Amino acid sequence: MRAVAATIALALLLVALAGCVEDAGDGEATPEAEAPDGVEEPSGDEALSGWVFDPALAPVVGAHVAVPALNVSTTADEQGRYAFDGLPTDEVLVLVVQADGFKPSSKSVTLVPETAMRLNFTLAPVPVEVAYAQKLSFNGLVGCGGVLKVNNQGSDLECGTSAAVDERAWEFPVDADVAGIVVEVVWEPGTPAAEHLNLTVETVGFGNFDEVLAGTEGASVLRGQVNAFQSQRFYSDGGIVRVTVDPGRNTADDETGTGVGFAVQQPFEAFATVFYVEPPPPGYSIVDG
Repeated sequence: MRAVAATIALALLLVALAGCVEDAGDGEATPEAEAPDGVEEPSGDEALSGWVFDPALAPVVGAHVAVPALNVSTTADEQGRYAFDGLPTDEVLVLVVQADGFKPSSKSVTLVPETAMRLNFTLAPVPVEVAYAQKLSFNGLVGCGGVLKVNNQGSDLECGTSAAVDERAWEFPVDADVAGIVVEVVWEPGTPAAEHLNLTVETVGFGNFDEVLAGTEGASVLRGQVNAFQSQRFYSDGGIVRVTVDPGRNTADDETGTGVGFAVQQPFEAFATVFYVEPPPPGYSIVDG
């Protein structure tokens, strides 16, 4: 009975020791063991070798494996395997692995004389930025306003009345990575003089350096676009966009650029589509879409 118990205890001890070798912590080199399932174990006595995998345990072919301090490097083969020989022992070596589409990874190892060691890497893929668009809307009202333009030089006109409500300005935040903004304004003219309105898109928060990003006037639908260059120049860290709708000239003479317009209690709808990562496609319209 004692012999049977001793045999069982010995078997359990051997299983425990085997588990310790298989469960070596990430970043720790272990003495050469069997190759991963389905991978042929190469012959040779390299001082340090291993495999480079992705999270699905597929080999990362061509991964660049380097020991920067020694200015030596190699690449992973079609099985994801790399190997070094002639590396110094009894000192800490840092290995850096890089591959297109993956985040770099590094681990340290101390080699032992006359002992082949293995150090595997699992590379995490670089997150892919997915393009998306944020759609916003605003119901506005030009309480009372007018404009007179002669040769494209404009001046405001007094309405003669004071509007109780005037909500012609709309501000909205945008995040970083803005790749473009499309703003559109639609309305039904309350009077013939309100057939034309003016749309202005500008930055907010830069003081004297605030800039008009887009501007246009005419009949509904008005459309202004902030391109990718403007977006990254002013909103690389996010910020505020201001949209303003004013009376626009009723262009009776395009050659001289002369016109007059009034808007009294004129409602309008404004729409903004903020594109992230990728700019808007040509001809994009939230109104027509």
